[in-house]
Amino acid sequence: MPAPATYPSICVAAQARGRGPDLSGQTLRDYQLLVNVSEREALERSRAPYFLWLAGGAALKPQTLEECAWGLQDADWVTWLDTGTAPPPSLRRCAGPLGVSRRVLEQPESKRSGRVRRLPWKCRVDPGARPPLPVPSAPPALRSSPPPTSSIALRVKERLNALAGRPLFDLGPYLASRPRAALIAGRLVEPLDYTLPPKGPRKRLGIFIRNSEAGALVEIAGQVDRSRVEIIAAGPRSGLAGADHVYDAANLAPPKLTAKLLYSLALNWEFDALLIQGVPEAYALLPALKEKLPGLRAADVLHGGEDWDLFSASLDVDDCLDRRGALSETVKDRLWAMNVPAERIVLISNERCRALPAALLEDR
Repeated sequence: MPAPATYPSICVAAQARGRGPDLSGQTLRDYQLLVNVSEREALERSRAPYFLWLAGGAALKPQTLEECAWGLQDADWVTWLDTGTAPPPSLRRCAGPLGVSRRVLEQPESKRSGRVRRLPWKCRVDPGARPPLPVPSAPPALRSSPPPTSSIALRVKERLNALAGRPLFDLGPYLASRPRAALIAGRLVEPLDYTLPPKGPRKRLGIFIRNSEAGALVEIAGQVDRSRVEIIAAGPRSGLAGADHVYDAANLAPPKLTAKLLYSLALNWEFDALLIQGVPEAYALLPALKEKLPGLRAADVLHGGEDWDLFSASLDVDDCLDRRGALSETVKDRLWAMNVPAERIVLISNERCRALPAALLEDR
């Protein structure tokens, strides 16, 4: 189910010699590349909602375009660790990759302002580093943009109804016209749609993890046959450095957008399976994900020492979890007390780390 993204999701305006930078390794595929154009020309020639103004010839890391788009969800400018701490007065004089929203780019230069999102990692490949693995390319699909005001009007109406104490208005017709949007925990969530590399022979396993101390999923991921399974993880980079793609959710999106980030990643990557540990927002997504990805199989890992009671929090979505991973006999007993069928409980130990992903992927 390819993402119904508008084309292009992002425009790269490169100031460079020749044909410009090689972006074939980027995970985000429906980009538009313009070389040596002015800001006015970029606006006239592109319909993109986001721009990456690129100076210099340094290669970009594979997820830079995605990071730029996500950073601009709640900011007007995006800078990275290696691009300075604030947007320059003129994009033409910027030192290197600078993300900017269309709204700000359309303003007269003298009036430019807005919130700057400073991402805490580099977006350019370090000199001498091993080149990134090639990302399969897919031709961008030319799609028309949806009316930008429809979602805004619905959100305003939703907010007014909430303030007035009225029940949520009927979203049926809107959801029918936007099949990837969903009501999640009573709120309308629309994914950020963009095109990613097409699926290869490997199945895609998503991992949503709260912090780097949640070592069970890291251990489980290390036991997966990587020749058959591609791992896409949302969590601390330090905790899941071995995954094929890691999204540092805490830095890419504020808490209010966490559900949108996780929902979008699952849909855009077309997960075959999902493992969750310590992420309450992920539980709330499960009914919508099961509907949008009918073949998705999901499991969680519980160890009983969470800061919040994920056992009780997951009761309402227990039927969306194909397996429940228990890290101790105590956890297993509590799941039994919640009437979770024994065949759905997987007791995880050092010898049985592969049992949970095998139950989701290999036994299908």
